Amino acid sequence: MHDGSKFSKMVIYMDSDYSGAMFEDLPKDIDVFALASCHKYIENTPTDYDQQRKVYLSDLFSSTWLRHLNEVDFTKDTFHELVKSKQPNYTEDGSCPCQFGDSEITKCHLSEFLQQ
Repeated sequence: MHDGSKFSKMVIYMDSDYSGAMFEDLPKDIDVFALASCHKYIENTPTDYDQQRKVYLSDLFSSTWLRHLNEVDFTKDTFHELVKSKQPNYTEDGSCPCQFGDSEITKCHLSEFLQQ
């Protein structure tokens, strides 16, 4: 898609156990930024347990991401603020959000990719 000029910039968000494995070889020079919820050897941290259904409804990464998106101004906030400032600290279990590809895209406003 990059070689065919099918996009100017792309952000890929992947929330899955071991999701970091998907982007290990993503080049830094093709205008693509990928954010994976956890390292390639780590499972997501479940959250929002539903007692009635006896199941987790989400994971820590997704619930934090969605809560943040509900609070920000897409024309002012950047992906950098979303990724760095609002994500919880996952260092205890190692499942920190992992970034791949073109980190310059994190300087872009959310409104370049998302609508409010």
